[in-house]
Amino acid sequence: MSVTSTKKGMGSIREDKYSFILLCDFAGHRLKTPNLYAPLIDYKMELLDKQIKVINKKFKNNEILLCVGLESNKLIRYIDKKYPDQNIRIVENVNYLDTASCESLRLALNNTYNRKLIIIDSSMKINARMLNRIKTDSCYAFVSNSKDGNVEIGANITKNKKIEYFSFGGCQKWKDILVLCDEQAIRSLRDILLSGKYKRKFIFEALNDLITLNHEIRAIEVKESVSKTQQKVRKIKWNS
Repeated sequence: MSVTSTKKGMGSIREDKYSFILLCDFAGHRLKTPNLYAPLIDYKMELLDKQIKVINKKFKNNEILLCVGLESNKLIRYIDKKYPDQNIRIVENVNYLDTASCESLRLALNNTYNRKLIIIDSSMKINARMLNRIKTDSCYAFVSNSKDGNVEIGANITKNKKIEYFSFGGCQKWKDILVLCDEQAIRSLRDILLSGKYKRKFIFEALNDLITLNHEIRAIEVKESVSKTQQKVRKIKWNS
């Protein structure tokens, strides 16, 4: 495991492995009741263990970039102790107090030049069936029909499964899983995030700009499976 918070330098795009970006930059400092954060970060680590296990089972040749913010030292020590031989790199968003998930994703993208990227929020419960649905010929977002009113980010989708735009209360809930396997789309997204306008914005806002640049994101529909604790994590995430 290694720790980095800066770009590793330009290089040729790699095609021999899958890069998983796990976003664990939960803005717990914004909670009105900070004491709620301790059990939630423990739950995050439990979910991370499950995510890493499923990823390793399905994708033998992988790298994991774990983007952290609040409580980074705790997460770094945990990963370092539990996964000393795993190809996991920590990308630390040291400005987590003043930024949002777009900045964390920007830092992560600056630390990999692979063309097969899977971006997953660390609050998401994933399983082998979901990973089996991953396609590597274009860009995809996982969605489900189940959503909690206007709390969750949703995607508005055409009949041919093309995503028109993301928004709160969209017709199908975005599962916070994004597959980017198009070199031009990856470069465009990187450029969007480098513009400096997105430091305080959420990833779905940058994806809407990516769509306006005529990069296609298609929907992969999956069944919903969310625990009560996971629902609490996700609601706090959007209401904090």
